[in-house]
Amino acid sequence: MNKEKLFDLKEALEISGWSLINENEMFSAADDRIEWLLVNERTSNKETYTFYLFNDLGKRTEKISDILYVRRSKDNVRLYFDQDRSYWKKELNRFVYSTA
Repeated sequence: MNKEKLFDLKEALEISGWSLINENEMFSAADDRIEWLLVNERTSNKETYTFYLFNDLGKRTEKISDILYVRRSKDNVRLYFDQDRSYWKKELNRFVYSTA
């Protein structure tokens, strides 16, 4: 499910003009995190999204299924991954379209 949500997020970002600079590392986790470096082709703005992974037992993890939330670096806004599908879509749009 989280992999689908990553693709949802990437697609929404692309629609609003953002490109993933490190696309080959889209699913690469290190130190309980995944980091996306983004650039907006329309405005030349740059942004970093950091995905935080949490294991149920508090152990180190690199599994996509363990993503709890993504944090936008410019304003520390978070989007939580544990939401049901319809709520996720609504929150996803708010998150992405406030990135510009």
